[in-house]
Amino acid sequence: MLNLEAFWKLRLMFPELTESQFQVLMYYAFGSDSESIADILKCSKNAVKLSLRKIK
Repeated sequence: MLNLEAFWKLRLMFPELTESQFQVLMYYAFGSDSESIADILKCSKNAVKLSLRKIK
């Protein structure tokens, strides 16, 4: 489990990302697929895929 201090250090490493892009990135990095991320964040699967494309 990621502790809060580590989370904020990671957040500071990616200041160019929006909050939602950072959330998508974190879930993706921990192995969640697009559909799972969409369910967790209550958004469309296409929104998750778009965020991932913008991040890359």
